[in-house]
Amino acid sequence: MGTREGETLNWADGRSAGTWRKSRRSYDRGQCWEARLRRDGANVRDSQNPSAAELGVPFGEWVRLLAVTPRSVSPGDR
Repeated sequence: MGTREGETLNWADGRSAGTWRKSRRSYDRGQCWEARLRRDGANVRDSQNPSAAELGVPFGEWVRLLAVTPRSVSPGDR
């Protein structure tokens, strides 16, 4: 995410940072979460109840979470 002032913040695939992205490991079992990026971290919400509260995650914690999240079994973006 390390962007300079005035630069656009995007996901690695080029989608806008403000776009909610569903977890690739959700598998449509009803235990899904989504995330969107902010300049200082990310917001996370329950995709089954998007109008409920969002959890704000600071940048450093978001990076640590992604570092320990398994990726080898992911079925791909939805």
